[in-house]
Amino acid sequence: MEIEKFAQDELKDFIIYSELNKMVKDKKTKKILEKLANHEFSHYKFWSKLSTKKQYSVSKIEVLFFKVMMLIFGLTFTLKLLENHEKDVIKTYKEYLKRVKGSKSTELEKIIKEEEFHEANLIDMIKEERVTYLGASILGLNDSLVEITGVLAGLTAALQNSFIVAISALITGIAASMSMAASSYLQAKAENKNPKKTAYYTGIYYISVVLFLVLPYFLLSNVYFAFLFSIFIAISIVSFTSFYIAVLFEREYKKELMEMFTLSLGIALITFIIGILARTFLKIEI
Repeated sequence: MEIEKFAQDELKDFIIYSELNKMVKDKKTKKILEKLANHEFSHYKFWSKLSTKKQYSVSKIEVLFFKVMMLIFGLTFTLKLLENHEKDVIKTYKEYLKRVKGSKSTELEKIIKEEEFHEANLIDMIKEERVTYLGASILGLNDSLVEITGVLAGLTAALQNSFIVAISALITGIAASMSMAASSYLQAKAENKNPKKTAYYTGIYYISVVLFLVLPYFLLSNVYFAFLFSIFIAISIVSFTSFYIAVLFEREYKKELMEMFTLSLGIALITFIIGILARTFLKIEI
């Protein structure tokens, strides 16, 4: 059963790499995916020879899942997610290595080395635009989360009118997104990077978050329900972004989540309190 699972997993990875290869156009990337697929197929042949099972099949739904992931989140993230289980696989292979001898032992050692080094290095060789400008994207997204949740919290407590809060936050968000894009442009230019693309990714992620966070205030008349819905959206964005970064850079998910969560929602709480104090002492009534 153990050998059959090894063979099944390697065949699955081979088919997924092959299918992803059909979706990319860059010649260098295609060669990397082809090499990864060849590694997996050779690993599959090794395990299938040791197995009594003669035929293996792979779930089309599982293959489709990774193809959709690539379309939405990019190739690098999808490959990192696919390879996320490799540490456990390598550990299991090393345990099995103790049970084999001779040519099988030599071949399995080669497979372990490929799993440890070749695949990780090959994936890192893939240059994807969305990953290259991830820093600019995260800057826009995180700044927007921190600033706009703070603005919404403060305005909600102070004004208590959904439409006025929405318009005020939207105007603030548009102005801030242009300001952030301009700052990113100048910084990238000073660092000899591509200023236009850096500004684009910073600005587009900033304004996208603004629109998502402000939307509940246009849909709901109760300002507090709108605020709670907006906070739910912010938590969802923080959770996914933390997961994306953790997978892409092989970091600890909980640590990334808590850091982003504390920054964005911590500031929202502080500004909410400030808004209540402003409304109380300045006697704002709208």
